[in-house]
Amino acid sequence: MFITQTIKVLRPIETVNEFNDVVRDEYVSESVEDVLIEAGGSRNDGADNPEGKTVDYTFHFPYWYTLPLRDCRIEYEGEQFIVIGDPRGLMPENTPTSWNRAVETYLADSVVGYG
Repeated sequence: MFITQTIKVLRPIETVNEFNDVVRDEYVSESVEDVLIEAGGSRNDGADNPEGKTVDYTFHFPYWYTLPLRDCRIEYEGEQFIVIGDPRGLMPENTPTSWNRAVETYLADSVVGYG
């Protein structure tokens, strides 16, 4: 039996400022249950990590969670982590357990508020 946790996904709200630039400075929060959490990551070689960030946590999302995670943050144990890239789920036939998407993250330098 796996021990899972509930985390928060912080999804950015895009707005346009007076210079017609897209700004992502507001976030909405949603709770996601049944997430497996792995300290560190399986790949720190930079192949799928163009920013060269060290992976602090990998969050394994359940198959039923299908929303995109690009530009999102994850809040876990009072800290915020930034999602690396645009993680995709594995094909259902290649996933014998309930978790099909490994989401690598790194610790955020600053914390954002959300509503």
